[in-house]
Amino acid sequence: HLIDYIIATTHPTHVDFRLKRNIWKRQLKDSYQNTQFLNLTILDVINGPYESFVTFKADLKNENQDGSFTEKSRFLKEGDRWFYVDGVISH
Repeated sequence: HLIDYIIATTHPTHVDFRLKRNIWKRQLKDSYQNTQFLNLTILDVINGPYESFVTFKADLKNENQDGSFTEKSRFLKEGDRWFYVDGVISH
């Protein structure tokens, strides 16, 4: 639920940066209202000097229904910081 952290670590080319910051924050907050995060498992990591990938499984419940998913996330390094760019989700 660290909304400011999520925004600060998302790459400016991510689609959500097209939204006004207050709309994006509200969407994140609303998505957390009925979601219970249960577990996060890292399945694979591909490290590169400027681009890396992390595949993870997120176990969660949304309104008491299973909302679990697996995602392969892509990160880009700019300066000394890594930013989330995008990801491919599977269920």
